[in-house]
Amino acid sequence: MCSLSKFFGKSKNTKAKLPLVLGLLVSINVYPSKNDKILYNNLRMCRCGMKRGMKKVLPLSYQPRYRALKQILEEAYQTLALPDSTVVRLRSEVTALQRFCREQILSLQLDELSSDVQHWVQSYHVEIDKQLRLLEVDIVFLQAARQTVTTEQRRQQVRDRLATLQRYCDVLLGE
Repeated sequence: MCSLSKFFGKSKNTKAKLPLVLGLLVSINVYPSKNDKILYNNLRMCRCGMKRGMKKVLPLSYQPRYRALKQILEEAYQTLALPDSTVVRLRSEVTALQRFCREQILSLQLDELSSDVQHWVQSYHVEIDKQLRLLEVDIVFLQAARQTVTTEQRRQQVRDRLATLQRYCDVLLGE
């Protein structure tokens, strides 16, 4: 770890030189300090037109699909909360959830968005896809669980996974 203050001192031109210096430091395996990374991220946000505290939000034309996804997630969460819910029923809901995501969310054309919003949405799409695959594995483990304690642990994992997906929707919707 090193600090950029060694390189800049109290120079007024620090922000202009920062990306170049950070790139150079990383390329020679000298990693900047946490404060330098924060400064770099703040600089990147300013360059993208984002000020600290502002949220990125999807355009209105994209939001209905994410609201529908959020509704499906809530239904799956409620199914999981029922004491008599079977794994087979939950599995069918998760399969429907995956199908909806692949057909309606992950296939969205993002060409009309600005490049920074496009990258932002794409990164959430990658995370959503990953969480869906992990959710499928969690359902398989839940189905294989034989003891009550293990079953409850697996149900909690599925709840956590569904909550994570809901948070992703909230971020994309700006809620």
